[in-house]
Amino acid sequence: WWNEDRILWYERASETTDFQEKLSKIIASKISTEESILELGTGLGYQGELLHKRGYSIVSYDIDNEAISRAKSRSGLDIFKVSDWKDVKERRDTLLAVFFGRITEEDNLDNLLSLANKHLIYIQSCHRGQNENLRKKGDNTERTIEYLKARGISFEYEEHRLSFPQKLESREEAIRFIVSFYGSEKLDEYLKYAIETEDERYPIEFRNDKEFILFDIKKENK
Repeated sequence: WWNEDRILWYERASETTDFQEKLSKIIASKISTEESILELGTGLGYQGELLHKRGYSIVSYDIDNEAISRAKSRSGLDIFKVSDWKDVKERRDTLLAVFFGRITEEDNLDNLLSLANKHLIYIQSCHRGQNENLRKKGDNTERTIEYLKARGISFEYEEHRLSFPQKLESREEAIRFIVSFYGSEKLDEYLKYAIETEDERYPIEFRNDKEFILFDIKKENK
């Protein structure tokens, strides 16, 4: 998923907005500082870094070598490790999975819960970046809720929306950004959300409100 452009854009958006800090605060509200955390799919490691700074004992895994390398170099922390999540054997109180695939597929939920002593904090994107008319087909919120209910698993969930605009250096970069994430066939639909600003460094801002569901899934200890 990660490439040079996407890493650059994500790092820029993370460093020019308060999205990561606000997301970290939401996650931290669900986890006691006495709980140890295992994070899977950490990507560039912003949540792992921020939760570590909040005083949590956390270790974060991702399969992408370059993403982990960037997380380590930026943070200076040794909490980041490279591994496919299905190869991880470590077990901690809380399993954290942010924008991490689908728990309704195969035996993903059982495998994730097997790594948690207490609960799984699972954050699922609603894929509603700009408005309902441009909503992607990937919103599986209702399916996830029904799946958990059918399994008889105890859980709570809540919906959040955080602004995560992308700062861009030119209209040409905006086009490259849109094509990379949405495809060339969606360019005209999304280009109108690339707004001119008075920022000399980043004269274009692509509006992006991340809407997501936080599931707090309880572990049944038998």
